[in-house]
Amino acid sequence: MPETKPQTYANHTRWDPPFHFFIVPIFLLGLIFTLIHFFAHITHGDIRDHIHAVLLILLALTFLTLAFKTRLYSL
Repeated sequence: MPETKPQTYANHTRWDPPFHFFIVPIFLLGLIFTLIHFFAHITHGDIRDHIHAVLLILLALTFLTLAFKTRLYSL
């Protein structure tokens, strides 16, 4: 079995481009847009619209949490 080089801070890859530059920004934009939508329309509509907006915020937070937890579990 070939010897592997020990992992150190200097040779450890810190950026995963698909995760850091695609998945996280897309999920963050989704969260930001749902928050903007919620606060921009808070004075309009009925309770059903407010519940829908809150559920969209929870969905965006869930996807963002899922992305980070998936990243942590792969380590």
